[in-house]
Parts: sequence; structure tokens; C-alpha cells
Amino acid sequence: MMAPDDPRHGTHRGYVVGCRDECCTSAHTRYMKLYRMGRRNRLISPVGTIRRLEALQCLGWTMQEVAHRCGFMHEWAYNLKRADRVTSRTAARVAAVYDELSMRLPPERTQAEKAAATKARRRAEVGGYAPPLAWNNIDDPAERARGARGTRD
Repeated sequence: MMAPDDPRHGTHRGYVVGCRDECCTSAHTRYMKLYRMGRRNRLISPVGTIRRLEALQCLGWTMQEVAHRCGFMHEWAYNLKRADRVTSRTAARVAAVYDELSMRLPPERTQAEKAAATKARRRAEVGGYAPPLAWNNIDDPAERARGARGTRD
């Protein structure tokens, strides 16, 4: 048992040294939850992730195709663009797909593919999105796209 006036009482450290009172146990539980979240899948700013999605749209990639390549349903991309935080895993998936597609145009062999790419480009133009080469550091919230008119950032 730990003395109630011990400064470690009611903390994760108190639990580590052997106190199993409710206050130390709940402090330990909170600590471990935050530790696991930070180590595995923390929440981060969505700025770079959203910019990557928008840049791919400028090239003609549809959100449905990007979401599919990320392993998500297509509604995910639209919901993500409204998020105030994204998980680090989601950001990493989008970054990997972006790295793969950012210097390629989408296939436009069929009429449906052409129409989808045109629609994506039109949405990007209306939204004022910046293409991939407009960014030096796409993750920097303070950076503004170079040479892109009417960007919403």
C-alpha cells in the first residue's frame, strides 16, 4: 500500500510501484490508452492528406479510384476532406498512393474513364485545388501553392 500523501499516489507511476487503489489503476489505464494510441495510430492534422487528395483530383484521378487504392470505400475520401484530424495510418496510406499517382495521369481509354477524369479535373478547378508540382512541402500548413490561381488555402 502506498501512503496517501505520496506524490505518486493517483498517478501511473504510483501504479508502477505497486499501488492498486482505484485512483492509481485508472491513471494507469489512461496512460496506457494514450501510450498505445500515440505509438500505433495517433491523430494528426489533415492538411497534407487533403492537399494530396486535391492534387490528385487536379490530374484527373477520381476520389473513388484513390479511395480504392487506399483500401477504403469511396465515401471515405469525401468525409476525410471535412475532417479536422486524420489518423497517422490514413495519412500514410494516402501519401503512399499519392507518391504512386502524382506524376501519372489516369487512364482514359474508354468514354467512361475520360468522363470521370474530366469531371475530377473540373471539380478541382472549381474548388481551386493546386496540382502536385505547386507544392514544395505539401504537409506544411503555412505554405501556399506556387503558380496556382484561386487556391482555397
